[in-house]
Amino acid sequence: MAEIRRFPSGKQTGEADEKPREVLEGKGHIARVIAACVVAGALLFIAYFSWRDKSYTEVSVSDSVPLAQAESIGAISLNGVIVEYSKDGVYGVDKDGEKLWNQTYEIQNPEVQTCGDVAAIGGKNESTIYVVQAKNGPLGKINTNLPVRNFCVARQGVVCAVLDDEDVTWVNLYSAEGKNLASIRTSMGNSGYPLAVSISPSGELVCVSYLREDAGTVKTSIAFYNFGSVGKNKVDNYASGYDYKDEVIPTVHFLNDQTAFAVSTDRIMYYNGDEIPKLGAQNLFSGEQIEAVYHDDAHVGILFVNGTKDGLYRLEVYGTAGN
Repeated sequence: MAEIRRFPSGKQTGEADEKPREVLEGKGHIARVIAACVVAGALLFIAYFSWRDKSYTEVSVSDSVPLAQAESIGAISLNGVIVEYSKDGVYGVDKDGEKLWNQTYEIQNPEVQTCGDVAAIGGKNESTIYVVQAKNGPLGKINTNLPVRNFCVARQGVVCAVLDDEDVTWVNLYSAEGKNLASIRTSMGNSGYPLAVSISPSGELVCVSYLREDAGTVKTSIAFYNFGSVGKNKVDNYASGYDYKDEVIPTVHFLNDQTAFAVSTDRIMYYNGDEIPKLGAQNLFSGEQIEAVYHDDAHVGILFVNGTKDGLYRLEVYGTAGN
């Protein structure tokens, strides 16, 4: 005969009455746990989006140190040292404003490029680049003998410089002490003009953005050169490259030894690999005007002109994977 279980209709006693009560209490406990999880998840969801979309209206200064030199025109933080620079020299200053070291020079409009705890100081149309380290100061001086158009530095002090010659443009590598390590000869009729350049932190990879005319329109080529053991077996150290028709790419940069990015007028591209970089993630823009590009070792920030009631600018931040 089939077993029939009846739920109690009133107050009962005995073992038969306790089992249904335990079942009901167990179901109630599970329901309370589920409800608590749902509430906690909702609170976390709200907290995350409140944090992500938060806006700041003011800042406060917790501490300040006067510049060591009144004529300084710029200052950067380099591995815990404040590096001040002017047209007459560069200085290392500690957190208390005490000068640690200095390097004198004459550069009319100095620019600074950094990698790790190393900085290179030069200027457009100058022919000298100085390399310094945060703690120890001057590492060396580079005489290019040709006007500098662009330059960057690796963490051990290797400098990559774009130099303007009469009919060609050179992309040269120098040691911090000034030794010419390698040269890439470029021309408008061959590769194009090197619009942007970047060197990997290790100094083994160089990325160049070449701009050229192609059948009445512009074309940009992204080229990677390997100056390590793999590149020795490549013609002119050329490792890989990609072409982009009707696009101008004025920004290329290595985030680390395995990842580089490039920003064009309508997209951001990532390239992965520490020997032969390959194209990875891409993100298209929606036709907005780019105001500026920012980056650190792990993020890329694209500042767009917004021009709406929400603000004049809009910032998009990407990680090393392009998301």
